[in-house]
This record gives sequence, C-alpha cells and structure tokens, in this order.
Amino acid sequence: MVERGSGRIRKKDVAEVARLAGLDLEEGQIARYAAQLAQVLEYMDTLKEVDTRGVEPTFLTVPLKNTCREDVVAPSQKGRALVDHAPEKEKDLFLVPKVI
Repeated sequence: MVERGSGRIRKKDVAEVARLAGLDLEEGQIARYAAQLAQVLEYMDTLKEVDTRGVEPTFLTVPLKNTCREDVVAPSQKGRALVDHAPEKEKDLFLVPKVI
C-alpha cells in the first residue's frame, strides 16, 4: 500500500480498495481517484506544518444546548374518544390494513 509520509497513492492501491469495497471502477476513474487522494494527502502534510502549540483542542464548533423539552404529565384523550375518530373501527379497536 502507500508508504507513510510519501503522499503518493498508486493506481493499484485505489484499484485494490475498490475491489475490497465491491466497486467496479474504470481505468479513468481509478486514475482520477488516485490523483484526488494524493492531493488530500499533500494537504494533510501542509496541515502538519501548522504550529498549534497553545491552541486548545476543539471538539464542538457551536455551543452544546439541550433541545429536548421537559417531560411533563398532561391530560390526554381516553381510548374510546380516540377510536371514535378512526376511519375504521370494530368495538373499541382500530381496524388497520394487514401488513404481513
């Protein structure tokens, strides 16, 4: 596979990963993906050069806020009142189409 730090992706590496993933890629696609992956690795090498000393690690870029509402007990309709609104019913039961 790829040599660590070489930033070089070979077409045969892309073809092997595609085979493992069950992808049937054409030669042109393999060449294009190899070039794109090489660019990604080159950019990662550029990022390694950035001095991040003194920078706090970030795992969230926006403030974390709980968006769930409180669980509050409230009155609800009773069974018979709900069944009365059903399009089809039998006694106190909903009639629904068979799904299996």
